Amino acid sequence: MPSYTARFELIDDFNRRGSKTFSTLASVADYAAAAAAAAALQVDLAVLTGMRILAYTLSERIIVVDAATADASRDEGLTMTLRKDDNYNDDLKIPAPILSIFDANGFVITEPALPAAVSDFLANFESGSGVWTFSDGEQYTEFVQGRLDE
Repeated sequence: MPSYTARFELIDDFNRRGSKTFSTLASVADYAAAAAAAAALQVDLAVLTGMRILAYTLSERIIVVDAATADASRDEGLTMTLRKDDNYNDDLKIPAPILSIFDANGFVITEPALPAAVSDFLANFESGSGVWTFSDGEQYTEFVQGRLDE
């Protein structure tokens, strides 16, 4: 059975924020049951605490079967500079990138095209068609550059 986490965001009378996280037992059958349990927990928590509950996030932990590649090192990183919808640039950082996407100078290959691993990942954040955001809820319109972090 899946595992679910409810993270409650709270604020006190002095405008100081806090949070409290709770996890389900393995006996919760599905997301709908976890959502109902989280809603009930929110009601009970509101009675118990003097803090105001601002919101809560319910997430499902999914176990992924994957393996690190032989050259993966969390000490290395990829910084991609992307132009956003508002025409400002912002960086999107990825830990331990695969080395085959870089040229000899440590920049992401752009000619004749971006490597598939890069373009497929960025499609998730593309303005108009992607469903994910970065940089405070924005999407990107253009790949400016990518480089291996030193």
